[in-house]
Amino acid sequence: AEIERLSGQVLTVIPNRSTLGLIALLEGRAHIAMISASLESEATNLQRSMPGLPFDKLKSFEIKRTRVGIGVHPGNPVRGATRAQLTQILNGKIANWKELGGPDLPIRVVLVGGGGGVTVTVESVLLQGEQASAPNKLYVKTATQLFQVVEQEPGAIGFGQLGLLKQRKIA
Repeated sequence: AEIERLSGQVLTVIPNRSTLGLIALLEGRAHIAMISASLESEATNLQRSMPGLPFDKLKSFEIKRTRVGIGVHPGNPVRGATRAQLTQILNGKIANWKELGGPDLPIRVVLVGGGGGVTVTVESVLLQGEQASAPNKLYVKTATQLFQVVEQEPGAIGFGQLGLLKQRKIA
């Protein structure tokens, strides 16, 4: 309501993936798009599959930040990893929890696919924009599915919104 009042616009919010919102904006089907990663990383990611769109005309205005949370199965004793270790997990150089002091289990990287902001952010920050190449990675459609997999799969490590991770009380 405050944004509508300040901007003089009536907003219809349609939650979807950042990529879908940007495509709608760039194709003229929307006047504004909501993204959940930096504009630079979202545009770089989208340019790979849709070059030629007017990315240079985009401007971002930060309204709120969401922190990334990293969750593991509740039975997994590993509760910490360095940034370098997370990068190694995502690119498959660390593929077993035993290498981090955990059980002898393959690590199953779980990410939201299809242009989700957390995945774009994780790949942008930890992998310099490259896609995760872990051997046991799994892409799911929603954050809810991501956390369900983490709760059920003993070897899972999931990258999602910290607020949702805390809400579900995931380790």
